[in-house]
Amino acid sequence: MLHPHPRELIVSGIMTGNSLDAVDVASFKASINGDRVTHFQQVAFYSAPCSSELRDLVLTLKNRLKESKGHIRPDLADLLEQTSQQYHLDVNNAVTAARASLRKALGMDTDLLGFHGQTVGHNPPSIASAGQRPYTIQIVNGAALANTQRVVTISDFRSDDLLNGGEGAPFAPGFNALLVPTLGVTTAAFVNAGNTSNIAIINSATHAVRGWDCGPCNQFPDLLMREEMGVPLDKDGAIACSGVVQPELIRRLWDTAVLRDDGTNALEIRGPRSFDPQWYNLPPELRSSEIPLPNRLRTTVAFSAYCVAHSIALAVTDGLFPETIALFGGGWRNPALVSELKDLCSGRAPYILAEHEQLFASLRTSMPHIEKIIRLSDDIGLPSNGMEAGIFAFAAIQRLLNKPFTQPSFTNCKSPTRCGVIHLPQSGEISRALKGYALRDETSLFKDPRLSRAAPSNC
Repeated sequence: MLHPHPRELIVSGIMTGNSLDAVDVASFKASINGDRVTHFQQVAFYSAPCSSELRDLVLTLKNRLKESKGHIRPDLADLLEQTSQQYHLDVNNAVTAARASLRKALGMDTDLLGFHGQTVGHNPPSIASAGQRPYTIQIVNGAALANTQRVVTISDFRSDDLLNGGEGAPFAPGFNALLVPTLGVTTAAFVNAGNTSNIAIINSATHAVRGWDCGPCNQFPDLLMREEMGVPLDKDGAIACSGVVQPELIRRLWDTAVLRDDGTNALEIRGPRSFDPQWYNLPPELRSSEIPLPNRLRTTVAFSAYCVAHSIALAVTDGLFPETIALFGGGWRNPALVSELKDLCSGRAPYILAEHEQLFASLRTSMPHIEKIIRLSDDIGLPSNGMEAGIFAFAAIQRLLNKPFTQPSFTNCKSPTRCGVIHLPQSGEISRALKGYALRDETSLFKDPRLSRAAPSNC
C-alpha cells in the first residue's frame, strides 16, 4: 500500500557509461503524491574515476562475450566474477564518497539507490538475427550494494523490458518526460550523447513519448584517440576542431557502422531501436595514417552529428515539432559535435547523402529556425552532469511506486513495463521516507547467469 500523504525522499542514481571513465552518482529530491512524482530536482552530483583495472577487465569481457555471442561459457565464469567484484568495489567506493559529500554539504542522506550497472553485452530484437534469442548482460549486483550501503537498492532495469519484447533501451524518454513541464514548452526533444546517442520527443499535452537510439556517437572518436594517442578522448574536441570532414568517409560509415547479421543497415530502421557499441564497425580507412588524424576525428564527430540530425528529421516528418531541443551527455562537451549538428539541421553541411537530401530539406522547410532551439541542457536549467544518472534515480522511484518505466513507443515492448529488482539490506534498515511502501526483497528472482530476470513483470 502506498503512503496516502505527500512525502519527499532523496534518491540517488548510479551510472557508468560504456567509456568507463567514471562512476557518476546524482542525487535528487523527489516529491511524491500518492503514486505520482510531482517534483524531481537534482541536489547533488559526485563523480569518481573508474580504476584502470576495471576498464581493462570490462573491455576483455566485452570482447570475449562478443565472440561467444552472449553465451556465458565455463571459461568466462572466472572473468565474469573478477569483473563483477572489481566493478562493485569501484561503485561502492564512489557511492560511499557521494553520500558523505551529500551529508556534509546539505545535511541529507539517500533513501533509495537506482543502480543501472555496466552493460557488457546487448543483443536486442532490432539487431538479433532471425531465430536468435535477444539478450542483455549486465554487471550489476544490487544485493551487494544494498548490503554494503545499508540502503534499499533497485537494479537490473533492462531485463524486464527485453523479456517483454522490448529493446531494453533507450531509457531516457521516460525520465525526460518528467522534465518537459519545467521548460515552459509543450513539446521538447532531448538528445543524449554517450557512446551511443539517443533521442526522446515528448508532447506534454498529449502525453505522447517517443524515442530511439540514433547511432554511434562518442564510440568512434574515443576509439581513435585510445588507439593512436593513448588517451581516452579528444578533450573538448581540441583535435577534431582543427580537422576537415571527409565526405566519402561519411558514406562509408553510414553504410557499414551498424550492420545486422543479415548485412542490412540498422541505421535505416524506423521506430524504436537500440544499439550497443559491441556491434559497431569502424571502416579501415578511418585507421589509415594516409588521412591526418584531425580529419578522421572530425569526420567521426560529423558522422555522430549526422545520426542525430537524421533522427531529428525523422521526428519532424512524423509531425513532431519540438520547441526546444535539449542536448545532454558528455559528447556535447565537444564543440565540433554541436557545430556539425547545427550545420546539418540548417543545411550548411556539404556532406548530406543523396538518399537523405529530401528528408533534410523537409526538416529545414518545417523548422527554418531550428538552429536557435538547439541548446545545451545546462543553458536551460537542467544540469547535464546528472542527467544520465538521473534516469536511474527516476527508474528506481517508478519501481518503488510499482509503475511502468518503459513504453512501447520508445522501447517497442509489448506493453508498458515495470522494470527493476528491489534489494533490501540484510541489516533490515529502511529509511523513514520509505516506510509505508510495499517493499519486498526480490533477490531470489535472479535465476540466470547473465543476471536477467526470470520473467517480465508488466503493469
